[in-house]
Amino acid sequence: MTRPTPNDSAEPVRRSPGGHSAPASDGPGVAGPAGAHTGALSRTLHEELIPRLARAHRQALAQIRPEDVVSFTDDLLRGDEPALLARVAHLARLGFAPQTLCMELLAPAARRLGKLWDDDRCDFTAVTIGTGQLQRLLRSLTAGQWPAEKATGTGLHLLLSQPPHEQHSLGLLMVAQFFEAAGWTVSGGVGEHQRPAAELVRDTPVDVVGFSVGSEVMLPWLREQIAAVRLGSCNPDILVMVGGPVLHLHPEWMASLGADLCPQQVHDAPVLAAQGVREALLRRLPQTSG
Repeated sequence: MTRPTPNDSAEPVRRSPGGHSAPASDGPGVAGPAGAHTGALSRTLHEELIPRLARAHRQALAQIRPEDVVSFTDDLLRGDEPALLARVAHLARLGFAPQTLCMELLAPAARRLGKLWDDDRCDFTAVTIGTGQLQRLLRSLTAGQWPAEKATGTGLHLLLSQPPHEQHSLGLLMVAQFFEAAGWTVSGGVGEHQRPAAELVRDTPVDVVGFSVGSEVMLPWLREQIAAVRLGSCNPDILVMVGGPVLHLHPEWMASLGADLCPQQVHDAPVLAAQGVREALLRRLPQTSG
């Protein structure tokens, strides 16, 4: 890129009576629209664009690496909460947004915890403590930050559900945060005492039901729940979204389970779900002949 020379001016130049060059203006002693525009542009550069580029540059220099996820997971297993908070605070100071920290640090750490448990490399107590710490970190990351970025209400309603005693609950909490930030109403979620989704959709208009399962053992439960939701929903166009560790590995199982959506990235889920709802509504509109 060519560096600008001192004569490369953004403003038109006119000759003064004395022969000197001067920036054009709209009148003697008056800045005029051009001056106001230049001032506004300068403020935008200094207050918005330059800080945003600086944050992006710091992020480019300090990516979250796989070894960072490993050491973060080790801190989770040790129950070293001060170290966890210090690590997250450091990354936030480097310019990582809460959404990025959730996607690139917390979510991979949750998957690593699950893998360690599956491989019998850590016990149930350690996984439970680690998962609890991840949930607290997720809430602290999102508190006071995502609500400020929350979109205008869409009028769309998401109901979340998972099997009783399910250990993989962080993903469902993260899904709720992303949908709420996109302006959806979110109900249900994590908890052993949640009413079955099929009961809730019978009387409450819901646009999308989201199920999360952690292992293949729960796939028969999931298939039964999806069938019950479709049979009992007061919304004939209800969509079913599925996710969780096992479906992250096997998204091709979605159709055989009777689901409509299986987003591979949680930040894409609100857009894909809204598109699905819109397409379902369009299918119900009377077709007009051209």
